[in-house]
Amino acid sequence: MSRAKFLNELDEFLGKDNSNTKYATIEDMFALIGNKWIHEKRYKELIAFILDEYDTGQFNSFIEKLETVLLSESKIQEFKSLWKGIIKMRLERLWDYKKAYENDNNNQAKRKRTFEQQNFTLDGINRFLKGLTLLHDTEEINKTEILKSVVEKLDRPKPKPTSDKRKIDEALFWDLIYTSRKGAENKFDFFDSLRAKLEAFSPIEIRKFHKFFLTKFNELNKWDIWALAYIYRRGCGDDEFDYFKAWVISKGQHTFDTIRDFEIHKFHFVFSSEDPQFEEFLSLAENVYESKTNDLMKPIKVKRQKLIGKEWNETTLTSQYPEISKIFEYKG
Repeated sequence: MSRAKFLNELDEFLGKDNSNTKYATIEDMFALIGNKWIHEKRYKELIAFILDEYDTGQFNSFIEKLETVLLSESKIQEFKSLWKGIIKMRLERLWDYKKAYENDNNNQAKRKRTFEQQNFTLDGINRFLKGLTLLHDTEEINKTEILKSVVEKLDRPKPKPTSDKRKIDEALFWDLIYTSRKGAENKFDFFDSLRAKLEAFSPIEIRKFHKFFLTKFNELNKWDIWALAYIYRRGCGDDEFDYFKAWVISKGQHTFDTIRDFEIHKFHFVFSSEDPQFEEFLSLAENVYESKTNDLMKPIKVKRQKLIGKEWNETTLTSQYPEISKIFEYKG
């Protein structure tokens, strides 16, 4: 979706300005739209576009500007999303080059390409560490320093021992969430319990868990559900809606089905004193994977679902959703 929006705006610009004399290269034109999105604070959309299209190499001119803005505004999650995404792709290519070189030791071109990619990856890691230092994210700094050491040694570590040999399917995905919630006093106890369970699985199974999470996350991408979150919380921006969807999944399959299917008569039983926001759950599986392997999880492709249903705005919420507004005493 971000890619389509970006390219549509670029096409619109090119249609309005046929001369293009001051935009000599494709990179200049891409930077124009990128800078526009930065000005409009469309950070998440721009990051998604950069990570989708990064291999084309046309974004260096505004990555630095975006990075500077994210740091100045203390957008920790956005900064981490940008650089962890970039580093993941650099790492993936580094290990591919290393494998090709090891399979052909006499090929000096492959050797050179491997070490160039190593330096390129380290450059990204150092930039990430510099930003993390400014943001005082000690936990992420420690994990990234370990990763840096791995890249410097060009020694991809083997996963830590796996004690749970089960294969994660959808049923086990929900069971892990259910058993972690059972007995937990709050979402933070749940988080620690689930993390401990996931650490026992192999990296492949941890990736499967994350894929199920992303799939379920996308299934909640509906205007009605966003309206529910907004009404209940008396406000809900796009970031908060992501955190809401993560919270819904963390409550288990019954709650997930109730919200996804918009069973209004059950909403009273879904919510409690716990704030329905769970930002940390978004990256749980990735963090467990990184801790287990000292490596970054490769991007997982799932079918994207754009927001579906009838769009609303703050002024029409009570008229579009009178029953929910009454349940949660929302008057706009």
